[in-house]
Amino acid sequence: SGVSPDAITFSSLLPSVSRFERLEYCRQVHCYIVRHGIPLDDICLTSALIDAYFKCRGVSMAEKIFRQCDSADVVVFTAMISGYLHNGLNIDALEMFRRMVDVRMSPNEITLVSVLPVIGGLLALKLGRELHGFIIKNGFNKRCNVGSAVIDMYAKCGRMDLAFEIFGRLSNKDVVSWNSMITRCAQSDDPSAAIDVFRRMGASGIGFDCVSVSSALSACANLPSESFGKAIHGYMVK
Repeated sequence: SGVSPDAITFSSLLPSVSRFERLEYCRQVHCYIVRHGIPLDDICLTSALIDAYFKCRGVSMAEKIFRQCDSADVVVFTAMISGYLHNGLNIDALEMFRRMVDVRMSPNEITLVSVLPVIGGLLALKLGRELHGFIIKNGFNKRCNVGSAVIDMYAKCGRMDLAFEIFGRLSNKDVVSWNSMITRCAQSDDPSAAIDVFRRMGASGIGFDCVSVSSALSACANLPSESFGKAIHGYMVK
């Protein structure tokens, strides 16, 4: 057609390429971008390329692109944090978040949802509480996905009391926030609490999904009575 692809074209293409998780595919697209003189000064293209390399396990290439980016913004930093988390590099993800804070760049909703699991995975409760304070101060606690991530962070840090407190205050609970509580209760050796949350979820009108049922059944395995498991199985066959 005579129309050449541009930065927007490749920003849209790269997420599809990364689904194959084949590093050579990502490199081929990157080579095409360079060969045709498409500059990486477009933030969307830079973040998409970083994200694709991380998902294809090309961590060093993602880091190289980040180092070459002169105008890294919150989107690029968030892509780095998410990418490190995706590859199990929690310490690197936390260090990237600290670099972001050092340059006085405010995290957005996606950044917070990306870094909270990192903090939970590292059991960094003090930092988690500081970040929670930032979330409240800036109104992010009203966002259900951020609230769910805060709940999960506290639970991973062994503070189920704080997880329940935040969960109780969450006004717009969705299936993710309910599932997070059920799962963490089951994993914290409190199966009765997991079943209680499961029941409350049903009473709230929020529909169960496979995660809800699987987590509740896992909790039932640690209870002496079989009645709870049979009741949950009933939901599965309806």
